[in-house]
Amino acid sequence: MNVLETINRISELAPAQLGDFSAPIMPDVSAAGELAAISGASAADIEAAAKLIDGNNHHIAEITAEAQVAITTTAENLLGIGHSFLQQAAPVALTALQPVPGAAAGSIAQLDALARSHMAEAETAANELDEQLSALATRLHGIAEEPFALDDASPTATPPSPAQYASTGGNGTAYSPDNNAAFPEANFVPAALETTEETGAQAGTPTGTETDNPTDNATDDASAAAGRAAVAAARSQLGTPYQWGGTTPGVGFDCSGFTQWAWGEAGVDIPRLAHEQAVGQQVSVNELREGDLAVWDGHVAMYAGNGELIEAGSPVSTSPLRTNNLDMNFHGFYRPTA
Repeated sequence: MNVLETINRISELAPAQLGDFSAPIMPDVSAAGELAAISGASAADIEAAAKLIDGNNHHIAEITAEAQVAITTTAENLLGIGHSFLQQAAPVALTALQPVPGAAAGSIAQLDALARSHMAEAETAANELDEQLSALATRLHGIAEEPFALDDASPTATPPSPAQYASTGGNGTAYSPDNNAAFPEANFVPAALETTEETGAQAGTPTGTETDNPTDNATDDASAAAGRAAVAAARSQLGTPYQWGGTTPGVGFDCSGFTQWAWGEAGVDIPRLAHEQAVGQQVSVNELREGDLAVWDGHVAMYAGNGELIEAGSPVSTSPLRTNNLDMNFHGFYRPTA
């Protein structure tokens, strides 16, 4: 890897800026009460909706500002990494021009080592930004999915039954056969997984003919017990704040630091970064049991049972089981193994 190639690769990791953002201005609804009184109706729903939207706009602006700070900080870090590489590489490159036997070969090896170490540092910074932005995106999802109840009884759409849900598609997003956009729940995997958990997966008991192999049974029992221990550890941290690069219980976690810590408490070591945690045994949604990981390009969450994920959002919390996370590529469900 030469000097120019290294600088180009570091520059390619630089994040795009968000640009100017401003939430839509709420229209004035102060006259709604008087108009409703004239028509014998109620303005409570309009006034409540306006208050909710105005509050959400403030939250969205705060989240966007946090994202911009994270992006700017990472861009500055990458610039510093590139500058550091050039400062260290320049004198080494000059030694390659000296008419000393073996000088060129030694300099090339040293340049390669410098390039690799600086690229690793740059990739770590970029991955940490992905995880921080994923946590902010989770907060935006929470705002988008916040229910709004009408005061007056109003006809509402009937939620789809579990039978309407299908398996995940190629892009990692669960879908319903009619692809009805009226139901945001169609992006979530149904919670009707308890049959699987309570039979073959409960307490780590295998199904089928595995009982003929006591060794397999013992291994599966130990794996299931480790998964339950990981979830128990994860639940003990509910409410812990999100912290970029955080790995400390009670202080702060990022998404992969949280799952790595929880599985570590269960006696199983897994990699540090989100996309690297797609290790162990890949399982289908129907095979999920406590402790299994849902892995995206820049985010990871843990299956907690009962159709829920537990993840390091802001703060650590549970959410419905899903396979979508903005436009991140979904790698699948994975079961860490000792």
